Amino acid sequence: MNRELLTFHSMATAMRRALRQLAETLLLTHLLDQLQENKKRREPTPLLDRTPFGREYSTIGGVLALEYFKAPAAGHAPPTPAALAEVMVGVADVVGALRRGYDLWHQVYTAVKEYAGTTEGATAVGPAVLADFEAAHAFLVSVPAPTTV
Repeated sequence: MNRELLTFHSMATAMRRALRQLAETLLLTHLLDQLQENKKRREPTPLLDRTPFGREYSTIGGVLALEYFKAPAAGHAPPTPAALAEVMVGVADVVGALRRGYDLWHQVYTAVKEYAGTTEGATAVGPAVLADFEAAHAFLVSVPAPTTV
C-alpha cells in the first residue's frame, strides 16, 4: 500500500471523528439548553428522543455525563440517578453507565499522565494539555460517583 495514501486516510479519519464530536457537542448543548427551558416551563422532554444519535452508546454516555456534571460545575449537588433516569429515557442502567464513564475517564487520565512522563510524550502532550487533564480529573474526583437509582 502507498504510505501517503495511508497517511491521508489516517488524517481523514481523525478529521471525520473530530467533526462528528463537534457536531454532537453543538447539538447536545442546544438540546440541553432546550431541556433547561422546558424545565423552567415544567414541560417534560425526553432528551434522547430528540437526538439523531439517540440510541448510540457514545452519545447516550456523553449526554448522561454532561447532565450529571453540569450542576456540580455550577456549585450545586449532582442530580440523583432517579432524576437522570427520568430524563434519560431508554438508558436501562443509569448508575452503571455513569460508573463506566468514571472508569473510562480514570483509564484515559492515567494513560495521558503516564505518556506525558515519557520523553516523547512530554513534547506530544505538553504541559498545558496535561494541566487541563489534571484540572478535569480534580473536578471529577470532587463529584461522587452515583451509587443507586
